[in-house]
Amino acid sequence: MLRIALKCILVIGSIFLLTFLQTSASFLLPHPFVKINIVFLAMIFAILLYESGNIVWISAIAHFFIELFASTPFGIILFSSTMSILAAFWLYQTIFTNRSWYAAMAMTAIALIMYRILYLFIFIMIEIITEATLSLVNWGAIAKTIFWEVSMTTIAMGILYVLLSGIFKKLNHHVIYS
Repeated sequence: MLRIALKCILVIGSIFLLTFLQTSASFLLPHPFVKINIVFLAMIFAILLYESGNIVWISAIAHFFIELFASTPFGIILFSSTMSILAAFWLYQTIFTNRSWYAAMAMTAIALIMYRILYLFIFIMIEIITEATLSLVNWGAIAKTIFWEVSMTTIAMGILYVLLSGIFKKLNHHVIYS
């Protein structure tokens, strides 16, 4: 019972820490590094490490708290990020099963691209339904932001995976588990 309670406290504390790091990173880091999506980085790494579908629920809770600080209509970030992490978990279970740094980077890039496509699709649909003007949106800046976010988060995942594969033997792709 105590073990379950401590595990819950650890998960809740980790969610708050991720939310704090994601929201504070935009004020503390220099330009290209500010685009690293820390929550996605942590969630994809957790999928690789724990291989559990519970990561999708943890991601939903973490993105709910991120959503509270966002200026977009409520639910856009929550839905698109949860579906992207769910797709990343599915990709890990069915396609990227070899536990390597390049599979981790590919899964991160695919999940982030899917997240941003879903995000933009829902955003555009809300703009169309509410008859707001899409001409005020700077699509060039959005494309540049997406490029930096995907590239910096993917590179960070590769570096994190290589650095931590020596610590976590489960990430070593040479070890075969049954």
